[in-house]
Amino acid sequence: MPGPRGNVVMNALWTAVIVTALSGTTAIAVGQGQDRKPDQKQPDANAQAQAQEIQNLVHIADAAMTGQSAPADFPIQFQNDFLKAQASRVWIPITLTLDPAKLPSGALTLYLRVTPRGMTSPPAPPAADPKKNDRDKKKDNKQPAAAPPSPYPFEDMSFLDLKPVAGQPLRILRGFGVPAGSYDVYIVLRERAAAGATPKASVLKQPLDVPNYATGEFSTSSVLLAERIDTLPSAVTPEQQSEHPYAFGQQEIVVSPDHKFKKSQELIVLLQIYNPTVSAEKKFSPSTVVGSFSALQKYRDPSRSKYSV
Repeated sequence: MPGPRGNVVMNALWTAVIVTALSGTTAIAVGQGQDRKPDQKQPDANAQAQAQEIQNLVHIADAAMTGQSAPADFPIQFQNDFLKAQASRVWIPITLTLDPAKLPSGALTLYLRVTPRGMTSPPAPPAADPKKNDRDKKKDNKQPAAAPPSPYPFEDMSFLDLKPVAGQPLRILRGFGVPAGSYDVYIVLRERAAAGATPKASVLKQPLDVPNYATGEFSTSSVLLAERIDTLPSAVTPEQQSEHPYAFGQQEIVVSPDHKFKKSQELIVLLQIYNPTVSAEKKFSPSTVVGSFSALQKYRDPSRSKYSV
């Protein structure tokens, strides 16, 4: 009889796994990312400092796109997964791993930009609309101006306060949704240093080839190796999804970033199955050898929280 480390566990709480295996569809809501603007409720000095920080990181990313030298004061390790989302898009959770010994502080600003592969300069700003001022005068001044749409498939800004744990690396989780295609992902991380100090910063340019799950052919998501699955007090909102990339409804998967497990741990294996072929006997087609419908039924039984093979 195999020990706990030899168990392969399929947790029935992650509904997407079962729904996708049977219907080939999972609705993961994704949206267009935008810069997170300074909080207008904060004191003006703090808001201005945040606005200046945003501008600085955007300029660093612009320079990296044009091939100029980029800061590299500490290494950034990049990992990602691919899962099918709605509207022919792909949901991409990413994990950034940092060495806390290389960072004097966990106060960091993160800028994430996704561009089409090979894009070497920021797009030109839109031409000025001469009638815009007249329209603005007619608007109620109390209404805040809408943020302009991002010129990139995705971009986002986050102000982080990471708390190091002794003996463990720092990890940042984020997620974004884009259509299938080839992209360059720019990660800019900069320390929010005290006044007068020179902040450490690093830039990572990561090529990313996003698979096409909308072809109708049999395919699977990335295989997720998880430590556990947590139940959240409530489902994450679309605004929170980027910061909780492995949350689906009220279930949040805690992935194992290094794929290392203690002998006392159970190995949780999760994946989504897209476009399976099922015969009249409710058996998967031999061309899509993944197991029988009757075996999947075992995972659907809510009384079985795990299934070992």
